[in-house]
Amino acid sequence: MLSKNDLEKVYSTILCSPGMNESVKVLLQLPRKNILCLVNAIEHSLLDGDKDKRGFDMDVEQTLKAVSIELLEKSGLKEMYDHLAKLA
Repeated sequence: MLSKNDLEKVYSTILCSPGMNESVKVLLQLPRKNILCLVNAIEHSLLDGDKDKRGFDMDVEQTLKAVSIELLEKSGLKEMYDHLAKLA
């Protein structure tokens, strides 16, 4: 098994590989509960840990935040998620 440092290097290498900046259209059909879980996972991954060791730059972070917001808005869960976030 790779050490955490080695895994970070591999992940960083994959992210800078050719073609990784190309846009891909993704169609999702998820239950609302899965959308809430996915948005929560994205949020916690962006908040937790050392930003320098996550292996991605600010553009990726901003894109993930935008995807989270879009998922919540399209599923009609934005307001509920905001209220849940206030409880935490």
